Amino acid sequence: MTRDEEKLQAVLDKNVPSYLHADTEMRRICHIIATTEDEIENNPIGDAVLLQPDDPDDPDQHPYYKSERMLLLEACDEALRDREGDIRDLEIEAFEAYFEDET
Repeated sequence: MTRDEEKLQAVLDKNVPSYLHADTEMRRICHIIATTEDEIENNPIGDAVLLQPDDPDDPDQHPYYKSERMLLLEACDEALRDREGDIRDLEIEAFEAYFEDET
């Protein structure tokens, strides 16, 4: 197993239930995570993006900077959860359809 394959497997093991490891979309998202984590490891500073506060009317909140890579990791994490939810919904629909056919 190459280093890249090992990193991908580690990300899959950490973030995805084992029965979904073969899902192409999950593997694609995990590949992005593994690559991005490598980039962060090699260049932790990276490019910062200026973000506006969540509540601009709150005087205690100010604009802040966040790494583009960290934003990408957050988006990937959300995409993994969305995909897992989509698969779970499909499983429930299939289960319900099976029992509707049985009655």
